Amino acid sequence: MIRLKLLTFLFIIPIIGFSQKIRVKYESIISNSESYDVVLVKSIELAKEEALRKAGVLENISSFTSLSVLEDNESFKRIFNSWSFTDISGAITKWRYIKEPTQGFNIELNSPTISFTIEANVKKYKTKKDPSFKAKVIGIKSSYKDGEYADFNVRFYQDSYINVFYISPKESSILYPIGNHQAYANKLYKKNETKEFSYIQIETKLLAEYGKFLIVITKEYYPYMNVDLDEYGLSTKTDLESIMQWIFSIERNKRDEYFHEFIMNKD
Repeated sequence: MIRLKLLTFLFIIPIIGFSQKIRVKYESIISNSESYDVVLVKSIELAKEEALRKAGVLENISSFTSLSVLEDNESFKRIFNSWSFTDISGAITKWRYIKEPTQGFNIELNSPTISFTIEANVKKYKTKKDPSFKAKVIGIKSSYKDGEYADFNVRFYQDSYINVFYISPKESSILYPIGNHQAYANKLYKKNETKEFSYIQIETKLLAEYGKFLIVITKEYYPYMNVDLDEYGLSTKTDLESIMQWIFSIERNKRDEYFHEFIMNKD
């Protein structure tokens, strides 16, 4: 868990983008070794992958679309390790059910089934990653104790905007920006400037808890919108799928991402 020792509010404006709407009808067999819920999650991801293929995204996209935060840490790590933000030429920025999941039965295979139809918004990138657009993250440790502050710096090699997120198997939040007026929220950091983070406090009630910092730099101002007020009045709470959809909505040559994993310990 992450707590911010700051009482502020986030100014947000909408992101405007264009994407192709793709519909996919999908049906899966429910085997004896898997539950309905597990098959549904896997089927949704496979349907998203099919939507990418229909839109002309032809790279190896297996597991790339998986935005679900699973309960166990190993699955959570595996999802992040499978993502490649560099090579993929398109991504799903949003999806919804056209037909809700229903359970049926396949007589020929003598097995229950699940079927649904989704509509996915697929954004195809016009550009590739800009290798010169970089930042250096300094000071993030591999482990923290309960109550400790996670102090770190980000040094920019080009003029950049920055968003910082915390992601764990249980929760996600935005750590920056959390400004109380527009000038703070859309701060442009200049080339060779360093941004210091010293207000992020680690909290955990577990003997060991796994988490990640996701740091995203962009060439232009792309405000992250999907936030809720937490108990301290901070616009921080969000979800992993919304974070990834926001990232995917930004053209590939206008962003770069940095994942830093760490362990939080009670003692």
